[in-house]
Amino acid sequence: MNNLIRFIVRNHHFFIFLITEVIAFFFLFQYNQYHKSTFVNKAGVALNGINRFTSDIEDFFYLRDANEKLAEENAHILNTLKRSYKENKISYKEIYDSVYIKQWNYMAVNVINNSVNLQNNYLTLDKGQLHGIKENMGVVGPNGVVGVVKHVSNNYAVVISILNPNFKLSARLSDTKYFGSLHWDGIDPRYCWLDDIPNHIKVDVGDKVETSGYSAIFPAQIPLGEVVEAKKDLNSNFYHIKVRLFIEMQSLTQVYVVENYLRDEITKLESKLNIDD
Repeated sequence: MNNLIRFIVRNHHFFIFLITEVIAFFFLFQYNQYHKSTFVNKAGVALNGINRFTSDIEDFFYLRDANEKLAEENAHILNTLKRSYKENKISYKEIYDSVYIKQWNYMAVNVINNSVNLQNNYLTLDKGQLHGIKENMGVVGPNGVVGVVKHVSNNYAVVISILNPNFKLSARLSDTKYFGSLHWDGIDPRYCWLDDIPNHIKVDVGDKVETSGYSAIFPAQIPLGEVVEAKKDLNSNFYHIKVRLFIEMQSLTQVYVVENYLRDEITKLESKLNIDD
């Protein structure tokens, strides 16, 4: 108590000034309508700003949780699509049986690092071996292919991006089903090029491009983009087709890692070709 009294006595000038200021502001705002209304308005603006700030913070955390939940729900929907299953047909005279076995599985993950302005672009995902991710698994986004898993640790995975000249994807024209190789030329992240399409077929601007399914990494019919230019290569019998990608690589936050349950069976069977040769 004595310390408190000594503190007040030692700083009595400050406390007298503070009390005087409070009294002065009281009379100023109490009897002067202009200053009173100005103070109320300014205080209201300040409080509204604080409320908006706190509301934005709450919305940020709410939306993040909502987005993660939505991504998980989307993965569940992808897993139930017919293209995630392989049809098994067994027929012998009058006996016919048809069942579907699960071939493709989708896992929702978050993107924690992403490059689009380099020559060899990549992404980093927040899940790894402990979550079932392996090298050479495909990665897709809401509007197309993102890339392929290149390296994996226990809790993270690095993906070689579709915006990487070393990445090649088997793709086809949706209408005619003619397929070729889709690749990025290292210039504009909005466009890729589709090669090896024979130039005797008709290719129009606006034609859709999708995955061919001719790999053990991606299922067929994943939309990739649309044709914006089709040039005939004078030195060959093929087109050089410019494709505008549907996916916006610059804004990716959540993607899906694709697992092919039948991949080992396919690769083991195809590897016998090398042994036989």
